[in-house]
This record gives sequence, C-alpha cells and structure tokens, in this order.
Amino acid sequence: ALAIVLVVAAAALLALAEAPAASRRELVLGRTALVCPFLIAMVSMPVLAGLLAVLRRLAPTRPLAAGAAAGLLGGAAGTMVYALHCPETGLPFVALWYTAGILLTTLLGAGLGKFCLRW
Repeated sequence: ALAIVLVVAAAALLALAEAPAASRRELVLGRTALVCPFLIAMVSMPVLAGLLAVLRRLAPTRPLAAGAAAGLLGGAAGTMVYALHCPETGLPFVALWYTAGILLTTLLGAGLGKFCLRW
C-alpha cells in the first residue's frame, strides 16, 4: 500500500510541475478540499462499524492494530464510493485529500478499536 501511495504522490508532483503556475492552486485545493476528508470518513463509517463488529467476535490480541486495519479498509471503501460523486479529478487533489480521508478513517478505527475490541 505504501508503494502505491508513493507512486501516486510522485505522479501528482509531476502533474503539478507540468501545470501552469496559475492553475496549481486549483489542482491541489479544487473546490471541495475542506470537506473531502471528512466526507470520506463519514461515508466510511458503516463499513468501519461492520468491520469492528466482526473483529470483536474474533477477539484480536492487538485491538489498536486491528482497529487501524479496519479503519484503513473502511477508508478505502468510503473513498471508492466518494470518488464516484466527487467533482474533482485532478491527480494532486486526489493524492492529497483522498489519502487524508483514508488516514482520518484509519485513526478513527485505531481509536475505536482500542476500546471496542478489548476482551
């Protein structure tokens, strides 16, 4: 997963370098940058809740890591759904803000997992 993030980040930086200076800000911020990560996290919540419920029955020995993994998967699923409705298509925007949404959901999953997955 880290290799994919690095490749996308490199491609986003290349796209920014090739873009005219006047359009770089728009490529990074778009029109929805302030809400994008939070909407991704919100869309991810049903998947995260379901994963935490399933993981609770499996009695994980490392609840923080299990919650983070559930958050990562939930964030990826939420990002997929959000991407179908997001008006932004620039690679710099996607690389930055979609990743931020997935990381936010991963942190939420880790925090919830620490308490919800104890046994």
